[in-house]
Amino acid sequence: MVIERKKNAAPVIIKEDLSYKKLEEDGWTYKRGIITHNLDEKEQLLSPQKNYNLLTKNNKDAKVDLKVAKELAKKEQTSFIFSSEMDHIYKGNKAFNEFADIIMEIKQYA
Repeated sequence: MVIERKKNAAPVIIKEDLSYKKLEEDGWTYKRGIITHNLDEKEQLLSPQKNYNLLTKNNKDAKVDLKVAKELAKKEQTSFIFSSEMDHIYKGNKAFNEFADIIMEIKQYA
């Protein structure tokens, strides 16, 4: 997470990166990215692209919901990944369940 504080202003979360490793029988897997969000990135709401595709599945409403969640996080100066708006998006997508479970578990401590 990258947090920036401008002169005489509240801190702003500029970049968030959530990744994980999985423990398997033969050891830990390589680190895999779940979501990377960069506030300054205008074109790409989140990466990796494959997870963006899982969340949106060519669903126009999901794409709009992501844009709204990004703007609300920006306005409220809060986390995009752990926002309540994103909870709705994660939980409404069965293809993203494995990652949604990880995010919800971590959110309890965030």
